[in-house]
Amino acid sequence: MAALKELRVLGYFLCLFSSVAVMAEDLSQGEVLFRQAGGYGCVACHGMYAQGDGQVGGNIRTKTLADINRALREQPSMQGFASVLSGADRALLAEYLAELNRYELISWTLGVGEPFQQVKVTADAHYQLVITNKGFEPLRLQLTGISEPAQVNIAPYQTLAFAWQVKGSYLFLASDQSRLQLTLK
Repeated sequence: MAALKELRVLGYFLCLFSSVAVMAEDLSQGEVLFRQAGGYGCVACHGMYAQGDGQVGGNIRTKTLADINRALREQPSMQGFASVLSGADRALLAEYLAELNRYELISWTLGVGEPFQQVKVTADAHYQLVITNKGFEPLRLQLTGISEPAQVNIAPYQTLAFAWQVKGSYLFLASDQSRLQLTLK
């Protein structure tokens, strides 16, 4: 019986490891570097999607390879990454940031700030909605017109992103505690 229990535990960890490996394969190399370089990646300071929702750094979605190289040389908090990131790694990071920059960013932080936000959007434009739950409780979101399924759960301190193209003239997104209204410019 103990051997069966050990086998189940081993099977669980193998499945978990396989899932992580498959997810990493699905990510672009630049995104993997962004999330993991130097042990904690760029996300610790710049947010999960380079939107500036990290602890220190700002939005870096518009940064180029030249900007990355300059920051690695001149910014004390970035200099530790200079020896970790090869020239090819830096180019992959720049490509990933350029890919993110293809979408106009709408950042919605829940649990802090105003309970109601209004954002003007452009018809047929491509956006990425980045939602961060800064609260200590899980929240249920209603994202009709952006996500399928429309109801999404977000854990405490989790960040989710949804890319979509604006269709229609009005979207009203809601969580248990906050509202975001998107209207055409």
